[in-house]
Amino acid sequence: MQTRDVLTEKRLWELEEMVAEISPEELKRKMDEGEIFHLVEVSNQNDYNSGHLPGALFIPMSKLIDEANKRFQKFEQIVIYTVESNSSAGLFAVRKLQRDGFSNVMWLKEGKAGWKNAGYPLESEKIETETSDS
Repeated sequence: MQTRDVLTEKRLWELEEMVAEISPEELKRKMDEGEIFHLVEVSNQNDYNSGHLPGALFIPMSKLIDEANKRFQKFEQIVIYTVESNSSAGLFAVRKLQRDGFSNVMWLKEGKAGWKNAGYPLESEKIETETSDS
């Protein structure tokens, strides 16, 4: 079991090397300066509804590629985040988008938790949808 953990950790490290990261402070600066980008929470609907970063869209992982292709151009900047810091789900979401041809995708590695810890606000606007992924 320990060998498997080491291999998984090594694989995650290799994936991290392929992904551009953004800190909560950098993201807040982009927002304050009015930069144009798409902010996506990859989680579940309950987590999103309990509070999300200002302006963030909710897209479940199972619909990420389909929704991204409907909503975004391949060259547009997209910032992906999850609830927890250092979540492999966020990392995998970024890599999925990159493999699908999205060229300007960043990962808020510290997630919603890091955003809150930095003292930045969350929005609580809820979405009402019925999906099997919520």
